[in-house]
Amino acid sequence: MNSTTELDFLPGFSFEGFPNRDSTRYAKLYGIAAEVQTMLRGTIRYKGFSEMMMILQKLRLIDSKDHAVLHPNGPDITWCQLICTLLEINDTDMFYENLLSKVADKIGPSVLDKVMDLGLLTEEPVLKLGSPLDTFSQFIASKLSLNKDERDLVVLYHDIGVLWPGNRYEKKLVTLVSYGETNGYTAMAKTVGIPTAIAATMVLQGEIQAKGMVLPFTPDIYRPMLTRLRLEGISAQTTNVRS
Repeated sequence: MNSTTELDFLPGFSFEGFPNRDSTRYAKLYGIAAEVQTMLRGTIRYKGFSEMMMILQKLRLIDSKDHAVLHPNGPDITWCQLICTLLEINDTDMFYENLLSKVADKIGPSVLDKVMDLGLLTEEPVLKLGSPLDTFSQFIASKLSLNKDERDLVVLYHDIGVLWPGNRYEKKLVTLVSYGETNGYTAMAKTVGIPTAIAATMVLQGEIQAKGMVLPFTPDIYRPMLTRLRLEGISAQTTNVRS
């Protein structure tokens, strides 16, 4: 996440992107390993996401291992006490301003206000769920859940550069944007659930004959799926940029 790049491919949105795990293995899966020179698989998020995630790392709130103070049957604890425990700040009876100073020393003074905005330095009791990650996930879900008049957004973006014989360069931009419904399914539910349902139907109807774990990289699988996804309102737009 230290390699975050600003993305401006979709007007009106402030996005950032960062590499997501090992991208190179996909070149072989797509059958282009002998030709492709640069390949990157990344994650798109709203600007500021990476900074916030690194703050949570410093606070040790995304640790998936169980912590003794978060045992469901253990003593009650507040969020301020939990943060002090995770940051190994022992004296929690100090003045609040001194406590903020010590937290700032641990995570950096420039991001202290973000921690306070999330309510992580309050006397609100913690619903203990074993690990910091599970506990924080429940806490943040209660604060960031969608309101009735809000909807989510799923964006996919492919930037493909091709160098043809004769040094002619062509770029293809493939963008998919899917909005959720305010009184229905979220975009995430639709873009994950509908392709799965289509694939399951293809298996039941005998359109997919292959056995075991099958990747949708062959035309006999992905072409019918893309056609049926378009009928469900899920489709990508392609733009050619030549130079």
